[in-house]
Amino acid sequence: KAWTLEQILFNIGQQIYKKFEAAKFQAMNIKAQVPKLARKLKSESYALILDNLESIMGKELAIQNTLPEAERNKIRDFLALLTGGKTKVILGSRSREEWLQERTFRENLYELQGLDKEARTELGEKILQRYFSSENVAKIREDEHFQKLMKLLAGYPLAMEVVLANLKRQKPEEILQALQAADVDIDTGSEDKTKSILTCVQYSHSNLYPEAQKLLLCLAPFSGFIHQLGIAHYGEELQKLEAFQDYDFSKFDKAIEEAINWGLLSPIDANFPKYLSIQPVFPYFLKTKLKEVNEAISEALETGFKNHYIWLANSYSQLMDSKDARNRKLGIMF
Repeated sequence: KAWTLEQILFNIGQQIYKKFEAAKFQAMNIKAQVPKLARKLKSESYALILDNLESIMGKELAIQNTLPEAERNKIRDFLALLTGGKTKVILGSRSREEWLQERTFRENLYELQGLDKEARTELGEKILQRYFSSENVAKIREDEHFQKLMKLLAGYPLAMEVVLANLKRQKPEEILQALQAADVDIDTGSEDKTKSILTCVQYSHSNLYPEAQKLLLCLAPFSGFIHQLGIAHYGEELQKLEAFQDYDFSKFDKAIEEAINWGLLSPIDANFPKYLSIQPVFPYFLKTKLKEVNEAISEALETGFKNHYIWLANSYSQLMDSKDARNRKLGIMF
């Protein structure tokens, strides 16, 4: 979520003050909290990390958790008070965050590169182990085209997760040629890097059969996770709408399995294979695709998604109100 300054102060106060002082701090109004906490953080050594800052501005590839300008400025002004103190502040973002720069980090920038050779090798191994036996993993690793492919992906986990899944169906040489033809160059400036990662997603998406591509477009409103068993109901809600009369939602589940095979969705946990995390760039990619279809489909998709979530909220509410402790726990988790 996008944290407001009030929420940030509350959370930090809970962690750095003892019980009585924390309660006293939380009872203060924000005008008193800000200078008190700023003095403590300036005089003592802590680490404060604010990550995914591109989200609050609604940048490309970001999960959309925007904050109004007034809320952003409160955070900026608080961070400005910490400059020159003992607490180290790390701001993580895919974009330049000019709104913060002058008052806080100025020219103090560190451009993140991909994983180093050892780490990218380890991650590549873990991705391949999801799809291949140990013997096949060893063969793939020795393939010179696979080594060139790894170099092209430059240790960027997102690109690796999406592209290496394609090895289930294609040889390293074929994937390498396709990405080179699309002019993918991930080890470059942030803007070009973004385009290259999108091209990797485009490559996996284009390998899906056309009907799967059409159905997966309906996942554009999702951003965090998908409960695969609930997708049937989502399809039912969409089918009620005129814009989706010619969609065959009986094949929705098959399309999702295809997306898993091509690395666009993946199980959150081996113990819960039907709870799927979405590659962070995939919803953004689908939204750009959605702009290419007519407006009626986009509007109908919002309606179907809203109706599906009303149904989900009601089902979660029933679980939370259940007399069965296990059901209540499940409802709270959802």
